[in-house]
Amino acid sequence: MINLAQYPRFAPPTREQSLLCARRLIAYVRDFAQSINACLPLIDADRLNELIVRVEQRRVYFHVFHPEMKMGELNEFVLYTFWILKLCPFRLPGDFDPGLFNRDLAFAIFTRAVFNEAIKREKKTHLTRAIIDKLLYDFRYRDLSKEAMMTLAETLII
Repeated sequence: MINLAQYPRFAPPTREQSLLCARRLIAYVRDFAQSINACLPLIDADRLNELIVRVEQRRVYFHVFHPEMKMGELNEFVLYTFWILKLCPFRLPGDFDPGLFNRDLAFAIFTRAVFNEAIKREKKTHLTRAIIDKLLYDFRYRDLSKEAMMTLAETLII
């Protein structure tokens, strides 16, 4: 029988924690927008807050239901990637399809996390042009699960 008292209860991040996370993410988004010569995106504050809360919820879930595994930075960034794809919290002014900017942003976060993790492990990545093209398509048009994206990120490190 499961003793629920032994598991941590989810509490939303404090305002300070949310603001710190939001500032970091917004700084990255601005850098990304500049790197692709786009204007600064508009931010849906409610969706951004929901994204931060959902990542934190998943962190608690991961700790409770997968205690033998570490969540790790790679999986955390994959969660940000997933929720950016689902919630589309950013929009370029005049953009009728916010999914496109969010897809490209999510892809940049995902690949950067994979590259950084590979460097940390002193390994390489398996991101060929064909895989990059397929991932861009999948990020835009397929309904990828969080778990599938975590597994995918891990398998791209060789």
